[in-house]
Order: sequence, then structure tokens, then C-alpha cells
Amino acid sequence: MCAGIKSVTAQSQWLLPLEVENRASFQGVGLTNIGAFALPRKSRPTVSAHLHAGIDFARPAADKDTVRVFAASAGKVISVRTDGAFAQIIIEHHDRGKKLWTVYEHVAGIKVRPGETVSSQTNIGRLMSREELGHYGSQFNHLHFEVMIVPPKPLVPTARTPHRYFMTYALECETEAELLQRYTNPLEFFKVKWRQ
Repeated sequence: MCAGIKSVTAQSQWLLPLEVENRASFQGVGLTNIGAFALPRKSRPTVSAHLHAGIDFARPAADKDTVRVFAASAGKVISVRTDGAFAQIIIEHHDRGKKLWTVYEHVAGIKVRPGETVSSQTNIGRLMSREELGHYGSQFNHLHFEVMIVPPKPLVPTARTPHRYFMTYALECETEAELLQRYTNPLEFFKVKWRQ
């Protein structure tokens, strides 16, 4: 996908959030057909047209039913949503004196709760199994991953989502200016981190 990006050691502070042979390289990692950052998304009955706020990592091993999802770097879990196909984890990071937030969506088997600290070696969940995809739909056979550069929006937890304290701006970025004010392209973000 991103030929020419040199690999770095597994000791890198920032690693890809998927179970792949080398989490410090794009080798063997791909995006879904509609998984690029800033790709226009059409309006749906309850969602207006917007730009894709993250990237969608394709399942790295098509024949593997269980693919683990990891935190991309050290941080603190601040929000977890476990109600179905849009299950989501938000982690707050302190990076070179600045805060930023990573978002992991379409995650099953979530293993963390708000308040827990994680590292890039922490298994926080997994991609959906074949059985779960049969229930929710094959369009969720990927990991949606975002890097937010502004704080997420606070929410009041509900009985259905008792650990969901925040939400993202993923469906609100209708212009490139709105998108870049709130997000950074995860692929470019990793490239920069691996060069530091």
C-alpha cells in the first residue's frame, strides 16, 4: 500500500493498531476500497454527506477469523461503546506535550474500560468474526481508525451505553477545512512518527 516507507523497530512509540507481522511498517497492510482519509461519503437517511474522518484498515488476513486490535500508543481509555456494529473505543494520548485522541470503531470483544491505561502492546479488542459479520453485515469487515487533534464531544452515558462518555466528529466534517481542523490523516501521522 505504501511502498518506500522504511520499517522501524517494534520499540517505536506509535504502532499500527492491528495484529500484523510488523506493526511498525505499512508492508502487508491495506485499506478498504472506500477507506481513504477525506474520501467523500454520500448522505444517508439519518446522516448528511461528509468526508471520511479516518481510515479503514482492511482485514490483514482474509482467512483468519480472529484479528486482534491494539492501542496505537500509550494512553488512557476515556470512552467505550459496545452496542453493536459501531462499537468504539476512544483513547487519550499525551504526545510531545500535546494531547490527541485515537478512535477504534467496528471493534468486537472489547477488553478495556474507561479509566484504564494502555500501551501499544495492549490488546483492546478484535475485528468482528465471520458470525458477527453475518449478523451486522460484511461492510464492517475492517477497523475504522481516527486520529483526532481536538477533544472529543462529551456525552452523558445511558443504560444502553454506560461506558460511552465521548463521541467523535466523524459525521460532521462536511468540508476539508472542518476535517483538518479536527483530524489528521492517520497514514501521514504514522509516517511522521516513525521518522522521529
